[in-house]
Amino acid sequence: FDNCTFRHLGAAGLQLGQGPQDVRVSGCHFYDISGAAIQLGDYADFNETDPGKQTRRNTIEDTLIDSAATEFHGNVGLSVGYAAETDIHHNELRNLTYGGGSVGW
Repeated sequence: FDNCTFRHLGAAGLQLGQGPQDVRVSGCHFYDISGAAIQLGDYADFNETDPGKQTRRNTIEDTLIDSAATEFHGNVGLSVGYAAETDIHHNELRNLTYGGGSVGW
């Protein structure tokens, strides 16, 4: 996902469910999202032994998250489940109701 805009969405702006691998989110803008702007992976796969079903080698970079969790106030802007080899850098998070991010749990 390069230079995308996600605007006026419910639940999550970008939901990358269980086991995403080699996904890159770069230069994107998330604005006015009801829940988390980005949900990467899951919190239920902490003991997944199959490497093909694990959340691995993902990147979230140079992305703006503005006004997330506008309806579901207990969400964070960037939510990452159990992930390995994941890079999160040079992102700007602002105007959030609860917190910027959650990684693992």
